[in-house]
Amino acid sequence: MEYVVPCTGSDTPELLRLMNEFFPYIEADFASVLDRLHDENFTFLKFHYQEQLLGYIEFESLEERPSVVRLNGIAVRKDAQGQGVGKDLMLAGMHAMHEKGFEKIFLLVAKDNATAKKLYSQLGFQFHQMHEHEIAGKEAEEWECVIGDARILPPHQDLSE
Repeated sequence: MEYVVPCTGSDTPELLRLMNEFFPYIEADFASVLDRLHDENFTFLKFHYQEQLLGYIEFESLEERPSVVRLNGIAVRKDAQGQGVGKDLMLAGMHAMHEKGFEKIFLLVAKDNATAKKLYSQLGFQFHQMHEHEIAGKEAEEWECVIGDARILPPHQDLSE
């Protein structure tokens, strides 16, 4: 059975492995990931299939923009890519953020990451502006999406099951 559910502390080793593989520039360690898992400003969801974590998505609420949430990262194991895991994580995450009362999601994406930008545009995200700093030596773009748009939200589901 496959499903998207909130991450728990026991997911920390696999989350850390994926973070270090896909986002090595953030220099995550076990303690920092565990701290974020327990911080109410962060939301982590995982795609779980046959007792394995195939991917995760992380959101962060920002004090200075209370109706907006930032998508910090989404990663899918290489052996699970191309199977809809990323899309399912995005849809479940967008739904969860809508349920928490957020109106908009923004994210940063490398200018040359065509695969991610294709997924984001399919889900209603649009280019907003170039980001003022490079990320890992690459130009980055800011994209955003209004999440109150019902056409992009999945049917109501209980993500805690």
